[in-house]
Formats: sequence, structure tokens, C-alpha cells
Amino acid sequence: PETNPEKTAKTYATWEEYKAASQAEGWHYDIAEYIGDVPDEENFFMAKPFSGLLYTQEIGGKAVYLNPTIKTNFEAVMSLRVSPQHRIQGRQFPDWGDFAKQLRLEPSRTRYGNRATSVKGADEKVVENYFKQFDGIIGDLRKAAKRPKDFFPIAHENGANTLMPHVSHLKGLAGLLYEAALFRLSRGEADGAMECVRLQFRLFEAAGGGVYLMDHLMRSAIGSLIVNTLNDGLHQSGWSERHLAEWDNLLNLDGNYLKQWERGMQGERLMTDLTIESAINGVNLGDGEEFVEIAKLMPEQWLVQDRIFYDTAIKKCIGHIQQARATGRVDQKKFDLLSSETDKTIAQKRYVFSGMFLPYLSGTLNKSARMMNKFSAARLGIAIERYRRAKGTLPGDLSDLVTDYIGALPKDALTDKPLTWEHHGSP
Repeated sequence: PETNPEKTAKTYATWEEYKAASQAEGWHYDIAEYIGDVPDEENFFMAKPFSGLLYTQEIGGKAVYLNPTIKTNFEAVMSLRVSPQHRIQGRQFPDWGDFAKQLRLEPSRTRYGNRATSVKGADEKVVENYFKQFDGIIGDLRKAAKRPKDFFPIAHENGANTLMPHVSHLKGLAGLLYEAALFRLSRGEADGAMECVRLQFRLFEAAGGGVYLMDHLMRSAIGSLIVNTLNDGLHQSGWSERHLAEWDNLLNLDGNYLKQWERGMQGERLMTDLTIESAINGVNLGDGEEFVEIAKLMPEQWLVQDRIFYDTAIKKCIGHIQQARATGRVDQKKFDLLSSETDKTIAQKRYVFSGMFLPYLSGTLNKSARMMNKFSAARLGIAIERYRRAKGTLPGDLSDLVTDYIGALPKDALTDKPLTWEHHGSP
């Protein structure tokens, strides 16, 4: 549905009356309506390694994992990951000699199962053996990446207590691929590094297939790791002209990016609504005892109006996202105004549940615009670097990049003005 955020909300006496009017406008209250058809054989998350995290869960019960052996093996390998420590403050990317020394200390910290032989030899060999441990998982990712669709099935009926075991592993794998790409670049294996980059982008897309806000917040974190991979690889002089052209194509976000954010907010709306409804009905969704106790202290009609207000506010937020999709600009002023008005009403009406779940609205959607700007700035940086390589100097003006090095100058997703740059004359 196309929402007009400026429209004055009608007052409804009951949730049923409000819901019927909302459905008549095209809003859904069944999460399945926002998921669509995702056949298992086409679903990225139904293949290893993420298939090890699939689970079922009764309301308020513990998760039962469907493929426990895959889960155990996946988590055991990921537990071997060591984050490179920077001996020199401010260093931008890993020093592999320092990392080798760090790895040699790991057997005493139970890494490698105390097998000291695995960290003997020259620095490069030590690091090479370290990354070989992850060849199986990266191979699984490569196979899963061929599946075109993304949806991790979770126990929605648990509301705000829904488990999302895949989310943290998405970032962990993106970080591993960042380190593996830079190591391959240090060995002159730029094509191998690009394989890691393509898998990073596949994880970025997979997170975008989620129907909850957490998926999309993690997607922003993965996006930042991707840009770091580009930037740090450039500082190592690792990317060729051919690779930079591929990078430029991969970083070109289309309109689907904000559409996926919209779907994430729809899922968030329904998950939180289920939590509020359950609290009103005295149902504890696992860790929701606090919500139930709060609900007991409030008149039911008050809670119903709280629930309606929450749903209305989220729909207005989704309406702003729809407008951003149409214009390509995230109007932060509208989100800030909505947040301010929401906070004022929550304080006046003393809406407890809305007060718990709505305050993040403004900052959350700002993240989507910042991610768009980060990718646009990266594309602009690629164009400047390609120009520098061809001309031996920096462009005098960004317009010099069009059209040989970039199709058009990207605009700031928050201001709708062209991105600008600052430099001091040195290549």
C-alpha cells in the first residue's frame, strides 16, 4: 500500500476495527504475505553452512536444530577464527608477519587444539595454513551462492524473542572473507581475492532477504566490511583495472535495496505487534515475562490504543521508505519529525509498549542512507583511482570522470546533492 504519512489518523475503538480498515488499505498481518515463495532448492540458507542453523521452536520453548552435525561442524570451524591485531596503531590492514607471530601464540590459548606443529614454519606458510582451515566453509558458501533467493525461516510466533542464529555468522563470514581477500592480494592472487569479494556481496544480498530489522542492520555492517576490502586492497595496489570495473558494478545499488529495507520494516511491525498482542493476552513468549507483568497493570483499552499507535507509527515510517524508493533520497527530516511526534505522543499518552519499541525509528533508517552513500562514495573513489592511473594525476573536477570512468556522479542519499570530495593535491 502507498501510505500518506501526513494523513491524520482516525480513532478506532477496537483493534479488530482498526485491523479491518488497515487490511482494506492493503496492509497484511500475516508475515507469509511479505515472504513470498522461496523454494528450498533456490534458497541460499537451505544449503551448507547455514542449513546447520535451521530450527523449530515451540512458543516459549527451546530451539531444536534440524541439522545438528552441520551446525556443530560449522561453529567449530568458525571458532578457529583469529582477528588480526595491529601492532602499530593506525595501521589500515593486517601485517601478515605480525599475524603469523600472533598465530604462534594461539596454541596456548586452545586454538588449533594445541597442535603447535600447525603454526611452525615461515610466516607466509603459517598464515596460509591458518586460512586453509576455512577452505571447506568457503567452498560451501561458493555452492550456496549459486542459489538465487534468500530467506532464513525462523519461528515468527515467538515475537520479539524470535531466535536469529544466522545473523552473527553472516558478519563473521564477511570478516573472514575480508582477511582472506587481503592475504591473497599480498601474494599477488588478485583473481582469488575477487572470489572472496563476490562471496561478500552474496552475504550482503542474503542479509537483504530477511524480514526483520536485525537482518538489515547486519547488512549495513557487512557493507562496511566490503568497502574496507576495496579500500585496503587499493592501498596494497592489489586491484587491476579489470577488477576495479567489476567492483564498480557490484557496488551499484539498485532500487531493490530500499525495497528490501521496506520488507524488513514490515516484518518488524508484525513481530512487535505479536509481542504486544501476546502480552495483552497474558502469554509469555519465552523471555516476555516482563511484558506480561506490565500488561497486567494497564487497562486493556489503553493497551489496545498503544498497539494501534505502534502499528500506525511503523506504517508511517514504511510510507517514508516508499517515498525514498520513488525519489532515491532518504528524507531524514521526515523521519526526524515522525520520531519527534511519536515521542511526544508516547509521553502524553504514556504508551508503554510503543515507548519500548519505537524510539529507534529515526536512527535506523538513517543507516540505510549512510550505506547508500558509502557505496556511492566507493564508486566515486574507484573512478578517481582509474582516472589517476590513466592520466597520472587527480582530476581537476569530478565532472572530468563522466562518462569514461563513471556513468554519472552519484548524489548524496540524504541531501539529493552531488557528492563532493576533499583532497590536497597529492595522488
